[in-house]
Order: sequence, then structure tokens, then C-alpha cells
Amino acid sequence: MIVSNDFLIKTKVFLGKVYGFEKDEEVFIELKEPKGIEFMKLNQYVSNEQDGTKLFESIFQLLPSVVVSHNFYKDEKTLLTNQEVVDFLNTKLEAITEVINTYSNEVLFLLLKAKQEETLKK
Repeated sequence: MIVSNDFLIKTKVFLGKVYGFEKDEEVFIELKEPKGIEFMKLNQYVSNEQDGTKLFESIFQLLPSVVVSHNFYKDEKTLLTNQEVVDFLNTKLEAITEVINTYSNEVLFLLLKAKQEETLKK
């Protein structure tokens, strides 16, 4: 079996203006879809609109494991770890909110839509 790191769904969140750059594209974080178990955990909150805070917290905890790439550096050559990026984003409400909202709207929404369509076919 050939195993690849291709992902069905990815989204890139641009944050340059949030951090004072002229163009949004100058700062980014790219995120992929969650693994099966992670998605199932999130799904329980997505289907229950009253648990919006729990969904937000769950996505926040999930973020380090779904980062595909970013351009946050410790110094000129050393990238931050995924956890360090999430911790840094969390220091600025606008940044972490943008990342979580984009991720939930673009990645989780598409996964749920695909799952619903699959269920309807059965």
C-alpha cells in the first residue's frame, strides 16, 4: 500500500494585516481536515448549536495537529513548532478568532456537508 500525505481538504488563513503587514498574504497558516476520531469529537458540538463555546475550545485544542504549513519563525532559519504557532496566535484575539472561524467555516463545513450527502445516498 502506498501511503501519501495528500489531504482532501485544506485551507490557508492569511493574517498579515492582523500583524501589521501591508498584505494579508505575508503571514499564513495552512490547516488540513481532522483525522477521523478528531472529526467525530468535533461533530458532536457542530450538530449542537448550543455548544458553540465547546466547539471553539475543541477546535483550539485540535489546531496543532492540523497545521500543514506556516511561516512563523523563531529566528531567520527556525520555524516555530505547530504548538508554538497556536500559542502565538492565541496572544491576539483577532488572529485566533480568524483562524478558528475560517477553519470551522471552510474545513469542518465541507466535511459535514460531504458526510450528510453520503448519508443521504444510503
